[in-house]
Amino acid sequence: MNRSIRHTFTIIELIVVTFIIGIVLTLTLAPFDKLVTVAGVDGAVNMISSQLRACRQHAVGKRAQVALAIYRDGMTQAIRTAQLDKDNHFDRWTESSTWAFLPAGAVVEEVDDGDSATSGDTDDGGVDITLTADQMVPISTTAVTCRFIIYRPTGKLDGGHSPVIKVSDAIPDGSGGYTTPGKRGMNYLKLTVNRFTGQITITEP
Repeated sequence: MNRSIRHTFTIIELIVVTFIIGIVLTLTLAPFDKLVTVAGVDGAVNMISSQLRACRQHAVGKRAQVALAIYRDGMTQAIRTAQLDKDNHFDRWTESSTWAFLPAGAVVEEVDDGDSATSGDTDDGGVDITLTADQMVPISTTAVTCRFIIYRPTGKLDGGHSPVIKVSDAIPDGSGGYTTPGKRGMNYLKLTVNRFTGQITITEP
């Protein structure tokens, strides 16, 4: 008569297995986290690029001043297309436009002109326009100043420089703001918009 032999794990074996699992998780979570932040930045860049092209087409087609509004409030960031009057005052949101929120973990860190974006000293690409609380519904209940990238009816950008938009991965700082690991060599991308042709060039660090 055969008697089955039952093997039970010892405490040492369980500790070794747990230790190995911990090492494997440590090695896999870091690349996964990096993949998530890369996807967030790439998604934000694709959103902004698509909306900028749509703004230019709308400006040329309607023979109007059309702009991309960039709303930045800590980790809450969104974009929307608007029509302006000839003096760059807000007129109305374009038809069917809604606020599109950037993917989680991605922020527009800078909107500079072509010269200052290189040094990072200023933030003067585009035009700041203050919108009323009614114009900001439902994203805000107060008046807010947004950065606008403006296209003229000719398809050229308003202003004397080609704007550079820096999109970076970001981490909430616990006080409503964020920190950007991109400054320490992690993930960010820059979009340069040619002020004459509207062509968008994306560059990596």
